[in-house]
Amino acid sequence: MAVKTKRTQLGNYITKINNYDIRQKVSYKKLGLGRESKHPQIETSEYVICRGRNIMKRGLKSIEEASKYANSH
Repeated sequence: MAVKTKRTQLGNYITKINNYDIRQKVSYKKLGLGRESKHPQIETSEYVICRGRNIMKRGLKSIEEASKYANSH
């Protein structure tokens, strides 16, 4: 079996604040099929604060909110 990477589990790496990594997970809208298909559009974006593979906080909606949480801990 293939090993799941941090990117697929936690999201794309954004930055590091103190000892915590801030990652962003993006979900896309499905658009039309066949010739109607266009480029996928971002539906939601969620920020995750983690240390290695351990998730500290999940479900933050903005990078400012995530950086406040990382600085306070």
